[in-house]
Amino acid sequence: RLLLAGMAMLAVTSASLLMPYLSKVAVDDYIARRDATGLALISLLYLGLNGVVWLASYWRSYLSGWVGQHVVHAIRCELFHRVIRQSMAFHEREGRRQDVAGCLNNLGEVERLRGNLGRAESCYRGARVIFESIGAAGRTIVDANLGLVLLERKRFGPAREALQLALKAFEAQGRKSFAGVLHAALIPCAAGERDWLAFDAHLDAAIVIQQECRFVDVDVAK
Repeated sequence: RLLLAGMAMLAVTSASLLMPYLSKVAVDDYIARRDATGLALISLLYLGLNGVVWLASYWRSYLSGWVGQHVVHAIRCELFHRVIRQSMAFHEREGRRQDVAGCLNNLGEVERLRGNLGRAESCYRGARVIFESIGAAGRTIVDANLGLVLLERKRFGPAREALQLALKAFEAQGRKSFAGVLHAALIPCAAGERDWLAFDAHLDAAIVIQQECRFVDVDVAK
């Protein structure tokens, strides 16, 4: 793909360099001689080159972005796995248990995006245990992430418990947009447990907050 991106870049450069030459040919050879047929042919070639530039530019951007994102993804996964593979004694000796919890949470995000929901849940639970043991504030985000991955696994009861813990914390912090996301995520949890009073309450709250904050979230969309 990197080679294809390089070829697309060469195509853009070549087509861009040819267009001024076609303009010169059109003026010197066809407009000056009033050759309408030749001018029409040059015009078509010019439009074709513009199409090549647009198409090659699109593929260059797409392929370069694809390669870049996958390189970053591979580096992050390797970095997180290297950190996680270290012994707990090492991290405690370095005094970085909160960093370990943050890495576990981020690794859970990576695994969730890759569709490895079981591994994502394991990472979130590990981060949750560490945050609980050191009393750090990061547990709220971990609770929310754990609840969302449990919801994707259709484990409505545990998902509801984790999401409600995160919702309570976000509401206490006054973070309405986050609370709106969790109200929306709690709607299917309530439906899964056939708690229709809670279903209506979360639906109404999500609608009100969405209208106030205009929040958009991929987990709500799913």
